Amino acid sequence: MNRLLCNITILLCVFSFSVISCQKAPVYTAYKDLNASMWYGSDTVLFSMPKYIGDIDGELSLGVRYTSEYEYRNLALCMSLYEDKILVRRDTLRYVLFSDCDEAVGSGAYFRDEQLNVGQVTMRHGHRYSVRVHHLMRKDPIVGIKNIFVNFK
Repeated sequence: MNRLLCNITILLCVFSFSVISCQKAPVYTAYKDLNASMWYGSDTVLFSMPKYIGDIDGELSLGVRYTSEYEYRNLALCMSLYEDKILVRRDTLRYVLFSDCDEAVGSGAYFRDEQLNVGQVTMRHGHRYSVRVHHLMRKDPIVGIKNIFVNFK
């Protein structure tokens, strides 16, 4: 009986390790705080990514952390990806931050996070990559956006 219990325990450990190891860990994650929670459309948030050894394929996503001070339901951002200071991709991202009932959509308690996938990206060996973000909202400045974050995995 003890041998059977020991074998079951070993199998559970091996299974747990294989499930954990299959989840893809982020290659790069960074957060940038916005100055005094006021974000002007002319203020660009810059993320400088490190050089990688070898080519890396991954999913790039961009997120926002916001509070109830943000007064609109949606947020429009322009995300630009540069390789060695040359623009390789530009996307307009539209976030829905509050529902029709004015309830925050993102996860979290006081600060809410909402993240959108930009898409599949290849970071090539020996090149420098950067992500630049600015808002496209009509009102300037906007209030209630605390952080912008980039995730590449």
